[in-house]
Amino acid sequence: MLTGTEWKENYEYWHPSALINEHGYYRIVNNGVLTKKDCSLLFETGENRLFLPAETVGHLGFFDDVSLGSGTLKLLAEKEIACSFYDQYGRLIGRFIPEKAETSLELLIEQACNYKNKNKRTLQAKEIEKTIVYHLGKMAKTFTAKSGKDITKQLTIIEESEDKIYKAKTIKELLLIEARGRQVYFGIY
Repeated sequence: MLTGTEWKENYEYWHPSALINEHGYYRIVNNGVLTKKDCSLLFETGENRLFLPAETVGHLGFFDDVSLGSGTLKLLAEKEIACSFYDQYGRLIGRFIPEKAETSLELLIEQACNYKNKNKRTLQAKEIEKTIVYHLGKMAKTFTAKSGKDITKQLTIIEESEDKIYKAKTIKELLLIEARGRQVYFGIY
């Protein structure tokens, strides 16, 4: 256990108020970018830069659109930090479980069964794509509020993409819908 001065020296830039922490399970509820900074995690939102000591994290839960790089995933794997990803309604989309981390046999069996079942796999892909397109629209609205630019036409196309997800029958169709939504989204900027 760290003493008070050791804690301050190691973690003085850490701000627990921006993240929800429950006994080492951190919930990230804002849009942002999670990157590796030395041996720590750096979570950046538009206004804040928050350092999260990797030694204090047991699990991360993402409840909003967060970008991760391969260096960040490598650090998460090294520190055996599992991650769970949720959609805007709080439903589990998927998990990142480091190779070294202990995994339950039930989870592995469930994942294998879901992968073999085409309907379940397509349903999970639809949920992931629906969340991606939802957040593209949400970020576009945030940009509009800050810039004052009129993007009504682009927002309509993104929202229509969200509706098309339900009608898609294959994963390739879903990926195409996402690609079109991203094309419109990046065209805004």
